Amino acid sequence: MTETDTNTNYISSLEWLRRVSAVVAPEDEPVLRRSFRRYTVMGDVKAIGQFENGTTFKRTWTLLQVSAEGLTIKSEEPVDEQTTLDLWINIDGEPMKVSGQIVHCTQTLGGYKLGIRILFPDSPPAA
Repeated sequence: MTETDTNTNYISSLEWLRRVSAVVAPEDEPVLRRSFRRYTVMGDVKAIGQFENGTTFKRTWTLLQVSAEGLTIKSEEPVDEQTTLDLWINIDGEPMKVSGQIVHCTQTLGGYKLGIRILFPDSPPAA
């Protein structure tokens, strides 16, 4: 990430779906409790955000799963729910810039799993 990166446009939800569909394979997962199917992908996520105390942080995380409206990553440290981040998601060699919000942080073996809802510029705000 460079200063120039922070000035690039966020991708649209349609571009996200196009890029994700090009790298994922259908998986057998019941859609009983989720709005959108999740897909396991290889990739990384670079993030810039602010801790509750206002301190800016930059991190690189391992990408675990993607869906139509979000992603799951693995972090070495917890991040507060509702934290808003700028993210650069790399699943195909060309990072995509999105804005995201932490919706859950769960401690697991070797770190934390973070659920991130993508805040697309062309989507209505969440209710």
